[in-house]
Amino acid sequence: MSAPRQPGRKRLKGQSLVFEQVMLFTIGVAILVICVSIFTIYQGYFLGVGETNQLDQATEWVAAHIVEAALTSGSTTATLEIPVPRTVGNAVYQVTLSSQGLVVENLLTGAQSRSTLATLNQTFQLSGTVTSVNGRIIVKKDGNQVILS
Repeated sequence: MSAPRQPGRKRLKGQSLVFEQVMLFTIGVAILVICVSIFTIYQGYFLGVGETNQLDQATEWVAAHIVEAALTSGSTTATLEIPVPRTVGNAVYQVTLSSQGLVVENLLTGAQSRSTLATLNQTFQLSGTVTSVNGRIIVKKDGNQVILS
């Protein structure tokens, strides 16, 4: 026997099941959108951190070789060919050497990493600009000049 029907109330037969399934689908889509958004935010963050680390490593690598060429004893001329990665942060970068030091700049984003090269600018004339397209940088020391090419 069924429960007595209350006056003024309709019985929902299939409508509650459909409503329940639509709500579950909506909640599922909302969870999916939230997960994709969080992943995209973290991906952007970690790509930026990776680019910064790669720029810093490239700067330290080139700076170490510039110091090595400059401090080569027993010779007034020296030439070093430095193998470098063609890209940093999935973009070509530019290496600039001047009296202010060494600057490595991502040409796509404009992000930069700098090295003052300690006191080399007081002893040597530093100059030169080169991009990483060739995968190598040539450091030339001629007397008191250090030139990138």
